Amino acid sequence: MYMWKAGELITAEKLSPKILAGEVLIQFNQPVSDYYRGEATITFPSGFFTETPMVLLTARTTVPGTFITVSYSAKSVNGFSIYAARYTTTATWIDWMAIQVPGT
Repeated sequence: MYMWKAGELITAEKLSPKILAGEVLIQFNQPVSDYYRGEATITFPSGFFTETPMVLLTARTTVPGTFITVSYSAKSVNGFSIYAARYTTTATWIDWMAIQVPGT
């Protein structure tokens, strides 16, 4: 929540969170032991975020028993990297959301 200061001008920029969302199809073409890995890079529009946003991910799969995990790293105001793993090579859609909450 944004902490207001006496006499401070209230603006839409300070009230509104910035949110971007999307999806990316991960190809699992990196064999590792008994599973496969895949990755993708997400790039935000230049200048959209002014602080590093929170990132949320979820995999969209009809066979969740073969999907292992999805995670991210290297998040910044410019984007982030997605890493995923599964037991099969079936391409999987990953839904993502990036949120910058004012004043946090």
